[in-house]
Parts: sequence; structure tokens; C-alpha cells
Amino acid sequence: MNQRKKLFLAIIVVFLIGSGISKVGAQDSNKDVAQVTQEETSFSGDEKTDLIFNKSRSTQKILDLKVLYRDQIEAYRNSDKQFNIAKTHYFNVLTLISLEELVGSTKLAMSDRLKVLITYLELLSATLEDTTGVELALKEESLKQIRATIIALKLHQEDIALAKDRATFNLLADDFSLFVESYEQVSYRALSLIRIGQIQAVYDAATIIDADIKKSKEGEDVGAVVESKRVRAFQEIQRNFTITNEGLIKLNDKVISREAEDFGRNFYEDTLVNLEPIYIQMSKSLDHLEELLKL
Repeated sequence: MNQRKKLFLAIIVVFLIGSGISKVGAQDSNKDVAQVTQEETSFSGDEKTDLIFNKSRSTQKILDLKVLYRDQIEAYRNSDKQFNIAKTHYFNVLTLISLEELVGSTKLAMSDRLKVLITYLELLSATLEDTTGVELALKEESLKQIRATIIALKLHQEDIALAKDRATFNLLADDFSLFVESYEQVSYRALSLIRIGQIQAVYDAATIIDADIKKSKEGEDVGAVVESKRVRAFQEIQRNFTITNEGLIKLNDKVISREAEDFGRNFYEDTLVNLEPIYIQMSKSLDHLEELLKL
């Protein structure tokens, strides 16, 4: 792959990442990953899934999980709607038949909700695993947390499958509420690492491109004006690289030093805010690299 093609791809990647940072931040400020009450879960739906997961290259596994996730959200919306209808009907008539219908619709809605939550975590896991810029130790720790949360949710799913009466479902609803906080902590930690890793991957690629350009232009016989422009461009690139690298190191250090229970929505939003100037510096570096190719 020649230098121009590599640089073009890097510019496209950093543009996609940057275009999603502010949008995802705004979306997440209104909705948690799982705002769960006893009877319903508030999900972000297709829009947020696209914003988060289409910024990195999509493997077939990620593409399949995205399709499954959307289908499961639709199924959950329908079953939740039927649950609310059955609940209203039961409290209006208070018959055994209406109670059986309520129990059945409760079971289906709770089961569909868990499917969505589990698939979301699987999609997070696949995306995190495919994000090359994440520090290996942080990635492995986050993937381990995701796997543990999935196992816990699947065990809860088995309990729902065995439940047969309203009292049991009420107890299971109470048990489910215990998953909410840890689910959000694990999810937002992974999302933060994905965002940091996306910028880190572009930075790593840009430093290689920078070295390639320097090597290709060594010993060229150019005029003083062009040489002066090259020197200034290289100096500006190094300055931007330094700022970018320091910013990424600080963000990774925040993840390392953070307590396990401190990875909530606020941490993720702070990560997006801190990534904004880093993205700007990275974008400037790519502009200068593009300029160098023309000199």
C-alpha cells in the first residue's frame, strides 16, 4: 500500500471517529446503557448501536450481532407492549385467566429483555476485541468482566425459564435490579476503552506513515523554500504527536487508577470530552502529513 493510500485511509478513520464522539455523548447523556425498573428497560435502540459500533471495522461476527441485536430489540418492544396490555387487563378484571395471561407475558418480556442485554454485551465484547489500539491488559480485564456479566445474566435467564407464578417473577424482578449497576459499570468501561483505542490505533498508524514519509524524502534535491516547508511540517507533526500521545496516556492511566465501581455514565462522558482535543490534534497531524506528501 503506497503512502497516499495509507494516509487517505487514516484520514477516513479519524474522521469517522470524530464525527461520532459528540453524537454518542449527546445520546448517552439522555439514556443509560440499561435504565431498568421492575417492569421495563429503557434501551437506546438502533441509532445508538450504529453510532457506537460502526466507527471501527466490522467483522462478520460484529455484523451478525448487530442484526441480532436489532431483531431482539424489536421483539422486546413487542413483548413489553403485550405485558403492559396484560397487566392493565388483569387489574381491570382480576380473573384467573387474566392472571395466567399476565404471568405468560411477564415471562416473555423478561426473557426478551435479557436477550437484548446479553447480545449488547456480546457486541461490546466483539468490538472491544477488534479494536487494536486498546492496551492489552486493559482489554483482557474488560473482556473478563463482560464474560462474567454475561454468565450472571444467563443464569438469571434460566431462573426465568423455570418460573411459573407471579410471586416468583416478582422476586426475579427484584433480583434483576441488582444487575443494573454492575451492568452499566462494565458497559461504560468497555465503551470508554473502545473510544480511546480507536484514536490510539489512528495515532499508531500515523506515526508509521510519518516515518515512511521522512525516509522517502531523505536526500531529495529540493529548493530552500520546499525544504523549509517540510521542516515546519515535520516539527508541527511532532508537536501534535506529543500532545496526542500524552493525552492518550493520561486517559489510559485514568482507566487503570479508577475503582471498579466508578465506571458509570459520567466517566464515559468525561472520556468523550477529553478525547475531543486529542482528536483535533490527531486530525491536524494527518493534515500536515497530507501536505508533506505534496512537497
